[in-house]
Amino acid sequence: DGIDPDIAWDAAGTAYLTYSGLILGGPDAGTHTGIQQARVDLGTHRALEEPRSLWSGVGGMFPEAPHLYEIDGRWYLLIAEGGTERGHGVSLARADAPEGPFEAAPGNPLVSARSTTRPVQNTGHGDLVIGPEGEWVCVLLGVRPRGMTRAFSALGRETFVTRVDWQPDGWPTIEPVPLNPRPGTRVEVGFSPEAGLDGEWISVRSLPTDHADLRARPGWMRLDADGSTLGDPRPVFVGRRQVHLGQRTSVTLDVSGGIGGLAVRYDERFHVEVEAGAGEIVARAVVGDLVQEWRTPLTATTLTLHIDCAPASSAVSFAPAIHALHLAATVAGECIPLAEVDGRFLSSEVTESFTGRVIGVYAREGMIDATAWVAEGDDA
Repeated sequence: DGIDPDIAWDAAGTAYLTYSGLILGGPDAGTHTGIQQARVDLGTHRALEEPRSLWSGVGGMFPEAPHLYEIDGRWYLLIAEGGTERGHGVSLARADAPEGPFEAAPGNPLVSARSTTRPVQNTGHGDLVIGPEGEWVCVLLGVRPRGMTRAFSALGRETFVTRVDWQPDGWPTIEPVPLNPRPGTRVEVGFSPEAGLDGEWISVRSLPTDHADLRARPGWMRLDADGSTLGDPRPVFVGRRQVHLGQRTSVTLDVSGGIGGLAVRYDERFHVEVEAGAGEIVARAVVGDLVQEWRTPLTATTLTLHIDCAPASSAVSFAPAIHALHLAATVAGECIPLAEVDGRFLSSEVTESFTGRVIGVYAREGMIDATAWVAEGDDA
C-alpha cells in the first residue's frame, strides 16, 4: 500500500520502485510507514522482493513524494516531509547504491517556507530536473495564501520552479521559492464544432466531451442535464481553472430549455453559483452542510452571468485579503448584483483540499446553451 510511486533504473536495467508507504484499507487504514522501496518487474507488474524501509527524512511528519536519481555515480533520494501544509519541505539524502544506506544532506530541509513571511508557502513535493539551457532546477508545489494571517489559499497548490546549485562537496542547494507575478490575461472562447474544446477545459470524473455538444447549435456549447447537481460526484459541468487571485468570469446562457448556471467549484460540498431558468435567477453558496440562496425573478430566457473574484466591499486587513466572490447577472443590458460571498469559504484550508477552484458552466434540468465565455484577471 502506498502513494507517490517513483521508478528509477540502475546501469544493469534493474527497476526500483520507491514510494511513500500508506495503508489504504482495513483496520490500519491511514497508518504511514515511511519511504519504502522494492525491485520490480515492469513486464509482469510484480514486486521481486518484500519492500524495505529507506531513509525517511529528518523528523518531519508524513515523508512522501520520493524521487531517486543517479548523479555522477551517487544515488540521491529527494523526499517531501512536514505534511502538505505550512510545515512542508524538501529534504535530500545520498548513498552509493539505490538501496542505501543513505546519508542526510547537512542543510535539510533544503527548501521550506515554514516560519517565514515568503509569499509562496507550503513549498514541497519537489523534483530535480535539468532545464532547457542545461541548468539544474527544482520543480515543486506551493500555495499563495492571503488574509491577515495569510491563512487562506484560493487557488490551491500551484507549480513553481527555483534554482539548484551543486556545491563542491556533491550536495546541492535549492534557492527559496520566489514569486514572479504573471501578467494579466484575458481569455475569450467562442464555441465551434470545428475547433472543439481546448485542453484547458475539464470536467469532474469525466471528460468535457462527455457533456459538451458543440454541433447542436453552432457558436454555442449545449449541455444536457442528467439529473445530477453540483453536489453529486459527476455533475454535468464543464469548466476551466481559476488561474488568477483576482479574476472576472462571465458567460451568456440561453435557458429557454432548462436550468443551469455558472459556478466556481472546489468539490461537491463547497461551491458557489449563479443559476438561471424556470422564471428566476438564484445565487447560491454551498459551504459544507450550509446553503444560502438569493433569488430574483427572471422574465428573459437569455442572460449573462458573472462571477467576479475581487476585493470585498468591507475588507479590513493589514495584509492583502482573499477576495470575495461577487455574483451578478446582466438581463436586457442591466447588471443586477445578486450576492457577495466571503472567498475564504472556497479555499484549501476550509475545504480540506488542495486542488484549487474551477469555474464553469453546468446544467441541472433540461438543456442549456452557453456562448461568449470571457475570463480575465491578474494577481494584484
